[in-house]
Amino acid sequence: MKGRISIYLRSIPLAWLLALGVAVPTIASFAQTTSNLADPKLKANASIAQHDRPGPPITQLLVEAHAKAQSRGVSWKGLDFVVTDTPAASPAPIETVLLQVYQKQACQADAIIVGHPIASAYHLSSSGTSVYGDYIVAIDTLLKDNQASSIRLRSDIIVTRPGGSLSLPEGNVNLELLAFPRLQVNVTYFQYLRYIQQSGAYQAIDDLSTLVADGNRWAITRKGFSNVVIPGFTRPSLEASISKSLTSCK
Repeated sequence: MKGRISIYLRSIPLAWLLALGVAVPTIASFAQTTSNLADPKLKANASIAQHDRPGPPITQLLVEAHAKAQSRGVSWKGLDFVVTDTPAASPAPIETVLLQVYQKQACQADAIIVGHPIASAYHLSSSGTSVYGDYIVAIDTLLKDNQASSIRLRSDIIVTRPGGSLSLPEGNVNLELLAFPRLQVNVTYFQYLRYIQQSGAYQAIDDLSTLVADGNRWAITRKGFSNVVIPGFTRPSLEASISKSLTSCK
């Protein structure tokens, strides 16, 4: 019998996440950076709504699962949590709906960047019910600057995101959210971001706000929408259209 226990959960609202706490950095850094994953201010990321889901503490679940594994003679390795993603049906063509969503997000975003992660560190959320990651993301192209705190002269920023893996005294835990897949080192992403003033970091506006380079197109990272082809979301057409979108913001 395999020793790692997997638990599958239904998709949950976006008012989920936020974290802080016991951290085991999984860092792959190969470049000079201006951001620091050990900055104490980043602890504020542990409390944002996107990271802090309701439910029992992960440490409690680990203890209970470990005891159950021992009673059944299963070699203990830890817990895997997978939060599935089942998009709601849309009365209108999904491509039309998404175009409207991204037009709004261009206006709502505090910053819009194209960039690639170069380092990451995972943490337990402030309530202890979730895991999240802080990522150093190198800025390849800045499409919208943060008016409250300019990043125009910065080479990178920190983006915080739900999900991740930790090794805790009670055991290993791995949290995968199919609506918020983890950012991969040196993969190029297009991100609509919201500024977190308390930490100086950024978060995706929602689970549709991160796109990944897929050949000559930008694909939605959220698993339930990854196969949707949005007109105009090609490289570099989308980047070029952002400035035009911003002129229509009210």
